[in-house]
Order: sequence, then structure tokens, then C-alpha cells
Amino acid sequence: MLKPSSEAYKKYYPRGTEFYAYGADYSYFHHRLTIAGETAYCKGGGIATMNSLQFQCWRDYKLILVQRYYSKEYNALYANSFSESSGVQNESGLYIGIEAIPWRRVKITGYFDCFRFPYLKYQASVPSSRGIDGVLQAFWTPGKKMSFLLKYRYKNKGKDFTLPDTKKKGIDMEIQQKICLQWQYIPIDKLTLKTTFDYAQVDFRTHESDCGYMFTQNIEYVPSFFPIRFDIAMAYFHTDSYDSRLYRYEKGMLYAFSFPSFYYQGMRLAAQIRYEINNHFTVIAKYGNTRYFDRESIGSSLQKIEGNLKQDIQLQCRIKF
Repeated sequence: MLKPSSEAYKKYYPRGTEFYAYGADYSYFHHRLTIAGETAYCKGGGIATMNSLQFQCWRDYKLILVQRYYSKEYNALYANSFSESSGVQNESGLYIGIEAIPWRRVKITGYFDCFRFPYLKYQASVPSSRGIDGVLQAFWTPGKKMSFLLKYRYKNKGKDFTLPDTKKKGIDMEIQQKICLQWQYIPIDKLTLKTTFDYAQVDFRTHESDCGYMFTQNIEYVPSFFPIRFDIAMAYFHTDSYDSRLYRYEKGMLYAFSFPSFYYQGMRLAAQIRYEINNHFTVIAKYGNTRYFDRESIGSSLQKIEGNLKQDIQLQCRIKF
């Protein structure tokens, strides 16, 4: 029996013991135009639909439109689709993406996504909260061994607030701005160096601007004389609060996705070795540690760590028949 707790925003969460959903996907192709989508219906009358249009304007210019509507009554336990929130429920939106190569060795991509939540959401206790999310990114490759990336992101989203002095409650826009600068260099064959600087600024009614930054250095080495691969990542982060946290992709085990967040002040080290013994056997080992400079314990409750160091070890062996 699924029985969510009694919070108001969980009113339409799946309840009971039996669920079903069925749907259809469709597509149409014509020269430079592609139209595709999927529409589904679930027990209780909920509907979810997503439709996309992709048009190759010119050889080096592409336009993408994605429309989505997920009713608040839609419940499919293992549904997975493009969305702002983590589930496929209580959301509608329109996404516009562009991809252009205006000059040789320069590629520009970007998107603008506006979304709305018809019913209540976690940390948004009034219906019809909304927001926008936009990214503009430029990628420059001056040569075969070097590349540069510049990325800017702007996002605002409705969020509950309580003023500490008057105890006034309401909902207001939380504005996030992020900048990413990345430099990649290949000094010799099989060795790749990647240096990244991330900066985040968050503005909200209940506090002044929160800021954060992070420096990351990645080293990837694949020796030609041995079937082994080394990946090392080192990062230093410093943020004012959890709201200005920064995310970084981190290589992990096969079939696993790792995109941890970092906040407050500390350092992260992660080292991974991948050894392909032959075509049938692969072994991967990873060690990581995160050291905080501004706390004496990490986590809470049963997961609390006494001390400022958190370590993790992973080991995976794959056998292919």
C-alpha cells in the first residue's frame, strides 16, 4: 500500500496498491523537419504529453521546440520524461533550444525554458507557481589540443519565504545566476588536462545575495603501453550557504550517474582506475574524500560522521560473455 504523508502538496501523489498507465508515441520526418511526441493516460484520468519539433534552418543552424503537459492527477510509478521537477506530474512548459556554428571552430548553443506548476509544490505552497530557466554557451576550439568553454545560466523559480522579523509568509522568485569557465588542454597524447571555474549567485527575499565559487582540476591519462586508465579530480569550493551550492560531474562506476553538490568550504579529491584485462573482464576502482574546513561533523541522524572528513570507496567488476 502506497500512502504518502498528509502534506498538502502530496494530495495527488500515487496512493493505493494498483496502478496502470498506457500511451502511444508518434513521429514524422520530412527533409529538415522532425516532429515527435508521446501521450499517456493513467488510472484516475491523468494525462501526460510531450511533443517536440526540430528544424534544421540552415546547414549550421538548428532550432528545437519541446512542449510538455503533465496533469496533477497523472501517476505512473516509473515514468521518466523531460521536466523541471523530478517527477512526471503537475507541470507544463515550453522549451526553445538553438544550436549554431556562426564561425569555424566556434559553436554556440542555448535554450530558454518557461514552466508552470498548476498545483502546490514542495517549497511552493500556492498554486500556479512558475519560473524560467535559460542557458547560453559558447565553445571555441582554436586547435586540436585546446578548447575553451564559456557558459552562463539564469534561473528564477517561485519559492516560499518567511521574513524573520515580521514572520510574514508568502512566495517570491528565487533568482540564480551561474557562470562556468573551462579550459581543456592535451599537452601530449593520452593525457588530458581540464581546468574549470564555477561561480554562483543567489538572490532571494529573506537574505542578501549568497555567492559561491569552485575551482576544479581534472587529469585523465590513458597509457598506450597498458590497458589501464587513470582519472583524477581535485576541487576547492567555498559558498555562503546551501542555496549557492555548486554541482560538478564526477566519473563513477559503469551505468551509474554521479553529479554531487558542494557547499560551504572544503576540498574534494576523487581518483579512479579502470583496468580492462581483456575483452571480457573490466575492473574499476574509485576512492574519494571530501574534507570540510568549517565544520566538525558531517550529516545528521544515523548518517552523521564525527569529524570533517568523508570518504567513499567503490569497486566494480564486469564480466562479458
